[in-house]
Amino acid sequence: MRHDHRASIEAKLTAAERAYLRVFPLHSWRVGTPNLRDYAVRQAREVIAPGEAPCPAATRLEQAMLRYAAAGWRHESHLVALPDDAPAEERALHRVLRLNGGRTIKRRQIIEICRAIDRYDSEADAVISGKNCNAATAYSGHAEDSRSSSDG
Repeated sequence: MRHDHRASIEAKLTAAERAYLRVFPLHSWRVGTPNLRDYAVRQAREVIAPGEAPCPAATRLEQAMLRYAAAGWRHESHLVALPDDAPAEERALHRVLRLNGGRTIKRRQIIEICRAIDRYDSEADAVISGKNCNAATAYSGHAEDSRSSSDG
């Protein structure tokens, strides 16, 4: 039964989310939900505020999320996903709210989420391209200091 539930969840993921989970495997779906939500937050930021600096983009995303939560979400919360003909902004916001249990996310948290996901993606690219073969070091985000400790 548990395997069937996990398979049904995996079937609903986009190709990008499945690729993300292959690079950063998750030990349980309870742990995985925030990570998928974080990835959806970054995608929503790219739709709502493409190319903007992190702080103004997070402000715009928070405001858009609050507007959508107050208006559209209450009518569409029962849907797993919005149809393809729905506006891209609404689809992105719906996905974030769906993965976050219908709760909005504040500006500061949006900034932290986007920074963390960007860092993980750059580390994943390094692992995949072979520039950093130590996956544990790449995943934790901590590289050993290569400077010698001979201070004098």
